[in-house]
Amino acid sequence: GFNYVPYNIVDLTGITKQILDEKGRNIRDVFSNLYEIFNQEGNFVVGYNIMTFDNKFLEREFKAIGKDMPSLNFFDCQMQFKSKLCNIRRNNGEDRNAFYKRVNGYRAKGAKYKLIDAVNHYGIPKVDAFHGAKADVDYTHEVYLRQREEIMNARNK
Repeated sequence: GFNYVPYNIVDLTGITKQILDEKGRNIRDVFSNLYEIFNQEGNFVVGYNIMTFDNKFLEREFKAIGKDMPSLNFFDCQMQFKSKLCNIRRNNGEDRNAFYKRVNGYRAKGAKYKLIDAVNHYGIPKVDAFHGAKADVDYTHEVYLRQREEIMNARNK
């Protein structure tokens, strides 16, 4: 079983030790599976705040199972949203990861880049509470679909 879940994580996500004991999986098995998935050619990872949060977590967990962090082709909806709010354009030939690193360095006074801010910006109906795993995945997916549409529309102009 699991030893404990910090109170701030329980408050944020609603995930408790009981839930993990009943439904949780061994993290080594999960990361071994993720490693295989991430290393399959053509896979594309979409997330919110991948660059500044998820990648650090993933790198630490892969290292714990004796693996190097896979080279991910990812789409960070938060960096995409931030670039829109700050009016930062991707340079011709600029790799997406380099673009995200450049965007990450910008600060716009008063701008907010949380998932709820993107959901509100794109007019996505709020059905579930934020910070639950399924709800956050669903909201991120909806944000991604709208961002992809914006990108496609901009290319077709």
